Amino acid sequence: MTQPREAYIKLAWDFLAEAKRRLEDYVKTGDEVSLRQACEKGWGAVAQGLMYAVGRAITSHREFAIVASELFKKTGDRIFLDGETAGEYLHGAGFYHGVPTAELVSRNLDVIEEMLKSLERLIQSLLGC
Repeated sequence: MTQPREAYIKLAWDFLAEAKRRLEDYVKTGDEVSLRQACEKGWGAVAQGLMYAVGRAITSHREFAIVASELFKKTGDRIFLDGETAGEYLHGAGFYHGVPTAELVSRNLDVIEEMLKSLERLIQSLLGC
């Protein structure tokens, strides 16, 4: 069941806030689970943001990439590509492999934040809000 478009962006911001909290926990405690959760929540923010862009659920990583590419082609704004790439990096390298440093996770979360801001501006302008 597809939820209202606004629910996706709210979840995206919630996921991003949780990712930042988990990253702070990792920095304070060194708890690897917190780092992995920061990564996975970052990916969740990207996923929810891209579903906000299309106004429906997306179920495959390939489709997320296609949506990001289409947004780039329509706007010329690389943040959509960069944000999707940051999310995929966090999901793959971070959650599964525990590879990134806190600095890399932080940088990728910053990119994701910029992508969410750009998505909100784009959708609001398209919907005339």
